[in-house]
Amino acid sequence: MKGEISTSQDASVHILIADDSEIFRAGIKAILGSERSVCVDSEAASCNQIREILEDGRVPDVILLDISMDKEDDGLEMLSWLNGNYPGIKIVILSHYKELRFIVEAVRKGARAYLAKDTSPSELIGALTAVRQGNGVYFGESIPSELLARSFGSDDNMHKGRPYRLSDREMEILKMLSRGHSVKEISNVLAINVSTVESYKERIKNKLGADTTMEAVVFAVKQGLF
Repeated sequence: MKGEISTSQDASVHILIADDSEIFRAGIKAILGSERSVCVDSEAASCNQIREILEDGRVPDVILLDISMDKEDDGLEMLSWLNGNYPGIKIVILSHYKELRFIVEAVRKGARAYLAKDTSPSELIGALTAVRQGNGVYFGESIPSELLARSFGSDDNMHKGRPYRLSDREMEILKMLSRGHSVKEISNVLAINVSTVESYKERIKNKLGADTTMEAVVFAVKQGLF
């Protein structure tokens, strides 16, 4: 069915690499090749090739997407198209650009992670796994936190004016969500029930005046809560 993530017998994260540089794609494949938790199923050098792959039924869990592939392609427009037509796919942006406008636009268009191309191989692998399983927004460590804090402030829906006083535990869980951890992972790390984590999530959203977990994370980053 269109828009659904393909299923498999293994627990690997199935990846489509979309970048117009053949050398870069080869490098990413080499990095990911030794990881049992990651499987690169397909590659695309253009937005048209992405569409062809998806329409052929080869739907990955995650697309690793460059936002500036060639002169005629706009990765941000492609991001909007993907979220409209294949909402089950998680999109990870991997870009040379660290400017605010690209980060903001990518998150607003539905990216689940934004990594700079100088990110470490270990962080890339961790981000891919976390994004597939989690509900938060993952920002690469090589993107300065002060940029993120200044990034999300113009939309009214990022802050509905409600008072917020997060407890230490709520802050801890919000930080973990921002790194892409799933509710189950948070439950395991903190040794609390899944239902308890869900309750904390709802409490956090209520305190921040957020409708979604992603909105809560973005608002927290903008407000400098961590």
